[in-house]
Amino acid sequence: MRLHTQTNCETVELLVNGASYGRRRSADYANSAPVWYVPYKPGSVAAVGRNGEAIVARHDLRTAGPCAQIVLQADRTSLAADGRDVAHVEVQLRDADGVRVPNDDRTLRIQASGAGAVLGHDNGDLSSLEPYRGETRTTRGGRCLVIVQSGRSSGVLQLRVSGANLPAAVLTIQTRVPPG
Repeated sequence: MRLHTQTNCETVELLVNGASYGRRRSADYANSAPVWYVPYKPGSVAAVGRNGEAIVARHDLRTAGPCAQIVLQADRTSLAADGRDVAHVEVQLRDADGVRVPNDDRTLRIQASGAGAVLGHDNGDLSSLEPYRGETRTTRGGRCLVIVQSGRSSGVLQLRVSGANLPAAVLTIQTRVPPG
């Protein structure tokens, strides 16, 4: 497998299942992205960034199992009930251990009820012909984004995302009429 380790660190060390594949200087590669060629092995890959000998960054990836759940993560849990406030909700497909599943994209059904509505959704795929509004969105890389918007009354906005052979995920966001 070819792995790129984009960095602004002086050096990067690549670890596959704990075994080091050595350190590389980012200045030796175009766009400061050392390239690694390693055999595929299920497990973990870690890129450890150093400036001098000090570890200043680390990024870990783990091999995912089969898709088992939908996880919703909102950037906010409360919205002003002014009809304009929005929250961004990242939708992720994950395995039973909570690892994002990047290679099992699925069409999901997106529904909102209560004190707000779905404003739109996207998956970042520029070649996708799916509309930004509607009840379905196909994930890309195991993710998509849903933007919900408050209504004009206090209450609970409930977002429900479901997909074939997966339990539905539900997220609630409070909406409150601003004082004044």
